[in-house]
Amino acid sequence: MTNWRIRDLQPTDLDGFLRLWEQYVEDVPVPVYALNEVLASTRADTAVVATVRNEIVGVTVARAAHDQAWIVFFGVDKDYRRRGISRAMLSAIEQRLASQGIHSMSILVPDGIEPITSLTRAGFADQRHLRYFERIIPIRQEEILTLKELGGRMLARDRWDAIGGMSKEKDMLERRLVVVPSEVVNTIRGSLPTDPGMGSMMIVVM
Repeated sequence: MTNWRIRDLQPTDLDGFLRLWEQYVEDVPVPVYALNEVLASTRADTAVVATVRNEIVGVTVARAAHDQAWIVFFGVDKDYRRRGISRAMLSAIEQRLASQGIHSMSILVPDGIEPITSLTRAGFADQRHLRYFERIIPIRQEEILTLKELGGRMLARDRWDAIGGMSKEKDMLERRLVVVPSEVVNTIRGSLPTDPGMGSMMIVVM
């Protein structure tokens, strides 16, 4: 049996992690966490690797939130699975998180992913009564700043649908993203009413 060991992830392990990430995205239609999120956690949160002769064969990354931790990446090289590496990494992560006051660990797993058995053997319970919902925030930080500069405000998604009439105009807004040049922003800003009683501009973000 090939000997392997578990240690903390180091900045020099990035190439090994990316190789395992490529294997992971081949197995799942949509990753639970985006690559940039996982990379950020490798630097700021808790991460361990499994190595064989200095080669990275497994990576587990966890992010703490209050007294709970979420495992944001959990992968073992295809050639080294079913050797106990998964459970060893989970145990190592658990020990590190426990010292931080974490009481529970959770993981979201796409359908059909390989390490389900490893998780149950490591003591994870499949919460079948839960469903996962996600919403992408449709506006970026810089757009919010521009919105504030123009005196606009965001309209809740359900209120937009409740507005009657203007079907053609609403359809156009839903289908088109307008990037306003800085000179146009300045022109609009200069034409805004200075009297608070004049009301404010309403910008809808879908």
